[in-house]
Amino acid sequence: MLRERDKHRLCNIGLHIYAIGGYSKAYTSQDVMERYNIGSNRWSMFGGKVPLPNERCQFVQAVANRYIYSFSAFNNEEDCLIEKFMRLDTYKKRGWEQLEIENQNWFDLNVCWYGVVPLSADRHEVQFLIFGGVYSQKVRKTCVFTSKLDNFKQSHVEHREWFAEEDGKSL
Repeated sequence: MLRERDKHRLCNIGLHIYAIGGYSKAYTSQDVMERYNIGSNRWSMFGGKVPLPNERCQFVQAVANRYIYSFSAFNNEEDCLIEKFMRLDTYKKRGWEQLEIENQNWFDLNVCWYGVVPLSADRHEVQFLIFGGVYSQKVRKTCVFTSKLDNFKQSHVEHREWFAEEDGKSL
């Protein structure tokens, strides 16, 4: 890599691996991306500089050999938990599109500790299953994030609750 990084995220599209976010050796945040070309064995800054709007991206997923999705969460000035969904079109290199959704159900927990799995993708939309966000001992949250490939702003989240069973009893 061109820059020292720690706690960064990686994803793969075609012959390229993207290094996103993370921290330097001095623990300053990295807000730029690098791209590794597997064929030429070379690192480069991606698009000169495509800054991350939030270097705290917790999960990244590549979709449709073109898009990189990033998932994170933070507390805003009013101490509301905000889910941040971001997408980068690696063809157009215009920067990250952002969608912020207030999460009124995951109290007192920064849900950046969740897991993300792509569910389905076609030429119109992609869906991700997001597990985690424990807000009590009994109920956990799961959501499905659906993103329109032609219009990111039309993306939406569907929240679902699930209950765990231990020894045959609902918790």
